[in-house]
Amino acid sequence: MTHSAKYFGCCLMGLGLLLGGCSSDKPEAEVTPPTATGPNEKVVSFKVTGMTCSNCEGHINEKLASLDNVKVARASRKKDLVWLLVDGDAPTEDTVAAAVDEVAKEQGGKYQLVGKG
Repeated sequence: MTHSAKYFGCCLMGLGLLLGGCSSDKPEAEVTPPTATGPNEKVVSFKVTGMTCSNCEGHINEKLASLDNVKVARASRKKDLVWLLVDGDAPTEDTVAAAVDEVAKEQGGKYQLVGKG
């Protein structure tokens, strides 16, 4: 492949990302909420809009799983939901909203927490 062909391919991929497309999306799989098994565990959910692909879900999952007391985060773009398996006190809605906003800024997404799920 010539240098100009590689450059053209990169430009096309960049244009797709700028227009809101996702690079390398995986086939859709059903995302289910985690299950609480411990005595202090519970599952809380939040409605998060703007996820368009599995990469979006992954970025949201990674950020929310890093919050205090969160053991597992699972985002579903099909349902516009994020489930958090927490052990102890759940993060506040404001804390989750700030984390979602941070991911949106980092990734150029339009993710938004719109309330509890």
